[in-house]
Amino acid sequence: MQKLLGTFVVIVLSLAACHTPNWTKTTEKEFVENCVNSTAEALEYDEAKLYCECALEYAKEKSSNPEVARDMNDADYQNIKERCFDSAKEEAKKLRDGK
Repeated sequence: MQKLLGTFVVIVLSLAACHTPNWTKTTEKEFVENCVNSTAEALEYDEAKLYCECALEYAKEKSSNPEVARDMNDADYQNIKERCFDSAKEEAKKLRDGK
């Protein structure tokens, strides 16, 4: 789980380095793709995609500027984990089970 949070920090920092002033479809797509690729060891693909989409929503709620995401603190990362990790695993299971 720590690796997953550390990976998320790297993703946020690399995305913030793009210097994009607002979230766009491109930055959102890049965020999710990078997040999914870096969580591949910790989660199955469908779980990772749902987790990363949830993390993206949290980051967008935090600020409309992706550069601000680099200023997220440990409490933010803990909130993302609490908000997204279990729900992504549960939702992926429901989808696999056809519910």
